[in-house]
Amino acid sequence: MVNQHIQAGTGLFPNSSDLDAGSSIYRSRLYPWRRAVAFLMIWMLSVLLVAGFTLGYLVSQEYFSPFRAVDPRIIPSLALILTATLVFWLILVLRYRQSSYFLEITQQGLHYHLPGSRSKSIKWEEIEAITIDIVVTRFLWLHLRERWRASVYNRQEQVIVINSRIERLPEAISRIKAAVFPRLLNTYRQELSAGAQIKFGPLVVEPEHLQINQGRLRNWTIPWNQVAILKIENGRLHILLARGKKHSLPVKYIPNLELFLEIVKQDLRL
Repeated sequence: MVNQHIQAGTGLFPNSSDLDAGSSIYRSRLYPWRRAVAFLMIWMLSVLLVAGFTLGYLVSQEYFSPFRAVDPRIIPSLALILTATLVFWLILVLRYRQSSYFLEITQQGLHYHLPGSRSKSIKWEEIEAITIDIVVTRFLWLHLRERWRASVYNRQEQVIVINSRIERLPEAISRIKAAVFPRLLNTYRQELSAGAQIKFGPLVVEPEHLQINQGRLRNWTIPWNQVAILKIENGRLHILLARGKKHSLPVKYIPNLELFLEIVKQDLRL
């Protein structure tokens, strides 16, 4: 039995309505502050220029002029102010750059500018796998926040990492899956009908068996009639066997997890 502890529409299972959604742009969470950051950058740059010129003048007067224009104790304080201003300005530059990140979903594929990459595009038919990692921050019994991270792999196993710097990330992930999963599901079913293996990271699906590969000394081949329950809890896929044994794997290492569950439930009738 497949016990799916995942709600539809959360970005894990795509809704059917997502298939017909039009083009959308998901921008950086800092995008609304882009103009304010730019203004502060310009203002801080002017402060840097004035402070740098003043410090240079004082140093030249102190060490190269026979006449002292000011108290030399001012120089260390001014140098400290200049350093702090420079650090703050560099932080603003970084934030301004981060505010330009975006993810655009179109009818043809993805157009994106994300950390570590320039503006690029990828077609839907080039995407082969998607993994999801959700990190929950807790303090005692308090649920503080969730941070999402999606990894999109193309046919060359190059990865596009989309993290929580992008707004409405669960919705964006759901729409990506809705565009990619129907094609992949059809391909997997054809391969399964032909008796081929289907790989989902450490899981390998065969018509008669499930293989679990977690290292050289942690490999198992389990007949499907011995698998009792598959369920997802606390970010892990639990595979419960008929004799009471259990295997557990982090879902972030299982690409196309929903397709694995769909094939097991609908095609293998578990």
